[in-house]
Amino acid sequence: WAFHKADKANEEADAITNEWIDRLIQTKEQRYPRGESPQFVIGPNGATKGPLLTRIVETRKLENWKDQERSMRDNVWLLTLAGHDTTAATMSWCLYELARHPKHMKKAQAEVDVFFANIKKEGRNGLEYTDFHSLTFLTKCINETLRKWNAVSYGTRRELEKTYEVKGTNGLKQAIPPGTTCQLPNYCNHRRDDLWDGNADVWDPERWKDIFADTGSINFGDASEGPITFSGRNPQSLRFTPFTRGPRDCFGKNFAQSEMRCIIPYLIHHFDFKLAEPTRTLAMDRATEHQLGFEMLGILKPREGLWLHALPRKLNWSNL
Repeated sequence: WAFHKADKANEEADAITNEWIDRLIQTKEQRYPRGESPQFVIGPNGATKGPLLTRIVETRKLENWKDQERSMRDNVWLLTLAGHDTTAATMSWCLYELARHPKHMKKAQAEVDVFFANIKKEGRNGLEYTDFHSLTFLTKCINETLRKWNAVSYGTRRELEKTYEVKGTNGLKQAIPPGTTCQLPNYCNHRRDDLWDGNADVWDPERWKDIFADTGSINFGDASEGPITFSGRNPQSLRFTPFTRGPRDCFGKNFAQSEMRCIIPYLIHHFDFKLAEPTRTLAMDRATEHQLGFEMLGILKPREGLWLHALPRKLNWSNL
């Protein structure tokens, strides 16, 4: 019954988002100058880069548009809706934890200060993908946030391809037949003390010895030259699945990882953050901290916002 109810809600949501995407594409078509060629850029590997909606408008003119329509629409949906709440929630939780742990905040700020100084020294105005590899400590902070406050906390549904045997709390074993739909909740694995050194509720960036990938990570068997600082691959391990599990893991994982490394460094480079009420009272007591978040439509979000003081760097906090 629960799955049928969810499927009906998904159908209604799908209809709403499709209508919104149609309006988005139509608006782009109306604004698109007739007879003007789109401004695309050819990348170093020969790939064509340019605005996604412009590319869709161009593609709609092709004879095989119908063969590509579903893929194009899915890409618009993913880039505009699917990663919006998840990435925003993760960044909010990360700033909250940094504000709650001033020692880690200072270390992260020191790293991004050097990060931006090096970019300025090179005479560049913007970031490049390869820059993210130097954000070693911030990567630990992001990973730890993805663990403790995983945005897709319910995990994902999977259908078993073969029989699996599980053990219940009473110690009895139960065979689960093929075709059974199972739920693998990330929140449970990410908060299990027996999997995380006995302190799963503690936000500790330094637990990430391999920096980006978890120890024993599934996708990094070729990492033989030391710790990994950043990668487009899913950093999943048996206990850590922030973007669910492959092969059907999160399509936008690398976009989300890059987006967080663009926005968080800028914020902590220019601002100091400190807990504000009502967040501060709930955060200081482990018994009440869980009240800060709640799951809505599958996303672990701040219940009533995460309240922080944000002031330009080097200001006096004594009056707060």
